Amino acid sequence: MPASPEMQRLLDAWSPRPAYIRDRHWNFTAVNDVARRVFGYGETDHNCLVSYFTNARFRGLHEHWDEAALDVAAGFRADAARYPDDPEFDRIATDLAPRLARSLP
Repeated sequence: MPASPEMQRLLDAWSPRPAYIRDRHWNFTAVNDVARRVFGYGETDHNCLVSYFTNARFRGLHEHWDEAALDVAAGFRADAARYPDDPEFDRIATDLAPRLARSLP
């Protein structure tokens, strides 16, 4: 669900700081323009987890990306554990798996 116009205005007001809002499945509901420029988020970036693992520009921004990746995956798993009856977490992970094989160096 997209963020309300008020929430988008709040994100935009945080400039020059990058900001975004995500839902419990880590889907972006709003992203400010600074976050798009800094993190390289484009029109195809809809989920924070997926972008972390598949957006080459975002990956290049982090000196220790491979170490942080373990924490990012653990965070997603921890959030999924809070909602054990929600199949969306499994769908996201299942959809991401083949993309990981194509995008990781």
